[in-house]
Amino acid sequence: MFKNIVTLVLGCFLAICVLEIGLRVYNPFGFRLRGSTIVLPHDVAYRIDNDKNDKLDKVIYHSKNSLGFRGEELTNENSFKVLTVGGSTTECFYVSDGKTWPDLLGASLKMRFKNIWFNNAGLDGMSTIGHIKLLEQVVNRIKPNIIIFLVGINDVSVSSVGNKYDNAVISQMQGVIERVSSYLEVVNVFLNLWRYYQADRMGLVTRPIYHGNALKDAYATALIPESELNKKREEIKAVISNNLMEYSVRIEKIIAVCRSMNCVPVFLTQPSLLGCVGNPRCGGNIGYALRYGVPNLLVAEELEAYNEALKRVSEENDVLSVDMANMLDMDERFYYDAVHYTNEGCEAFSLALSPAIVKLISKVRPDLVIR
Repeated sequence: MFKNIVTLVLGCFLAICVLEIGLRVYNPFGFRLRGSTIVLPHDVAYRIDNDKNDKLDKVIYHSKNSLGFRGEELTNENSFKVLTVGGSTTECFYVSDGKTWPDLLGASLKMRFKNIWFNNAGLDGMSTIGHIKLLEQVVNRIKPNIIIFLVGINDVSVSSVGNKYDNAVISQMQGVIERVSSYLEVVNVFLNLWRYYQADRMGLVTRPIYHGNALKDAYATALIPESELNKKREEIKAVISNNLMEYSVRIEKIIAVCRSMNCVPVFLTQPSLLGCVGNPRCGGNIGYALRYGVPNLLVAEELEAYNEALKRVSEENDVLSVDMANMLDMDERFYYDAVHYTNEGCEAFSLALSPAIVKLISKVRPDLVIR
């Protein structure tokens, strides 16, 4: 019996060693975290063939530069550097190069200002927790002049998972695991697979293959009684106050980190179709669809509270905020699901945002204006 146990343990140990060596030679997963350190894929290009969603290009081209961002290389350190930071609605993974709202905004700015460098540092699934890490670990080396943050939806998802005790225990466990995963590829792979599962459970994983007209039609039949909505609404109210306070603290932290880099932060509220009910223009009754057990309509109400908190903290800290949630029409042409933008949506987003950014740059660097 003892001999069998020893044999089993040695076999498992050798298997882990072989797997570790294999992953060090070639790791097919491409995770963006090693332990708690952000590791961006760089100098890569993706070709995505799309035959599932008619609101997106049939062939999608998405590339990353040597920094791990979308956009041109930084060839002149003296450029006026503008960066966008956010989650999947900023990265626009399934929108081709040159057609994302950051690309279009950057192109617009270059027509009005000299010496502009513009990149997109959006990362799918990242909340303000991750944005702070990105600023501290990656962005601080670039020293951008302006950072535009599109935030909200991923923070709503983060706040809806787990209670204080559960999160504290998980945090303690992950602290140990993250330190180990910094040295062992095997542990890092399993840790990131767990994170992916958690993100998927919270609805943070972007899958265009699952979105389109068929799903929109399904939304239209999924009506929810008002009594059930009110019951769930009260559950959310019971926890949202503390979550909003934590979110506000993170926004203030982002402002402080930006200012320590002599960088001007700009915040954008998050637009969506989540609150669409009884309106064919925005997809019928998307608000009644369930987002991992919670009706989209209630997620929209929670997102609105986060948007209001963002505007309040921005005003208190004398930071520009642009209310994109109210500036971008609730039009299904602009979205390929409830939150992510189509090519047409990216055009509308950039067009609505551009005047505020043009005004800001003209104020802080009037010498860059093309006369």
